[in-house]
Amino acid sequence: MRGVKTTPLADQDLDEIWFTIAADSIPRADKFVDALTKRFVTLARSPRAGRARSELLPGLRSFSFRSYVIFYSVSGEGVLIERVLHGARDVGKLVGDS
Repeated sequence: MRGVKTTPLADQDLDEIWFTIAADSIPRADKFVDALTKRFVTLARSPRAGRARSELLPGLRSFSFRSYVIFYSVSGEGVLIERVLHGARDVGKLVGDS
């Protein structure tokens, strides 16, 4: 199977998601982030599953999971998770700043 790597910004996004949810429920935060990161493996197995987002960055793709959008790129080794952002955020500005 192809591999999955995350950028420091994606790791920071995951931490922020966890802390936001954990303010109400730590078990719910654990469960949500676990389900979210399992999608990374899905993307590694089927890297073209997401939508091409070259209007944001060349080679960028996105895949929605609940209210969040996983932004990633594909390489010969697998997928690189660039950002994980809430769909209500200004993703154009945030992804462009990566």
